[in-house]
Amino acid sequence: MAEFFDNPPVLSGDNRTQMTQLYNYLFTISNKLNESMMSLSTEELAATVEARIRSGSAGGQIEEAVKSQYDTLKSMIIKTATIVRTEMQEIQTTLESQYTALSEDFGAYEENLSANIRAGAEGVLQDYHYEERVTGLEDETGTFIRRTNQYIFTGLVNPTTLEYGIAIGEGVTGYDANGNPYLNTNARCATFTMNEMAFWQGETKLAYFSSGKFYISNGEITNTLQIGDFVWKRMADGSLALLSV
Repeated sequence: MAEFFDNPPVLSGDNRTQMTQLYNYLFTISNKLNESMMSLSTEELAATVEARIRSGSAGGQIEEAVKSQYDTLKSMIIKTATIVRTEMQEIQTTLESQYTALSEDFGAYEENLSANIRAGAEGVLQDYHYEERVTGLEDETGTFIRRTNQYIFTGLVNPTTLEYGIAIGEGVTGYDANGNPYLNTNARCATFTMNEMAFWQGETKLAYFSSGKFYISNGEITNTLQIGDFVWKRMADGSLALLSV
């Protein structure tokens, strides 16, 4: 039995009015679907489900226009929500180690390492800190000669596209209320997901590998570049030649 639905409404008015219009539309569709399901016999229902599974449409593929309306409704609900509830479980531990060498003639050398491990529903964040300090006999404050913050995150790398993977980077300076790490503006990061391997400088994607192709804004080849049976090669006199392999 075929079921026909009206097109999604053209939204107008303020956010609350638009949300009401969209809610009424979705409510109407829900009622029609429920009525159709109730009218099917057991045999008809089984045949319908089997046909949808065979066609690969099980799970309810929604038309793009309707999906857009759902996304709009979701956005308006979040913006106008009067009750927000978040439930979160988290495990956190910190591991530390320290090495100190003292010299009566020259001063002190310190090496400090720490690993802050935080595990939650979104993933596992391993935040590593390393620093060295040299303190001379006449210098009580000391001098940092090496310091770095780096991290490895395994979990929901890209919430927008719902891609899980691994992120490796530097520049963690703290965490916001949701547990997300603050990064320096020019912090470097590499992300690895099922569909893409990417390299970042801050929020700029410098290069990425996806769908069998490598994309890069700027590159430098120091010796040769081979494409099929031909190779670009730098010659002894500094010139560039295209040679057959």
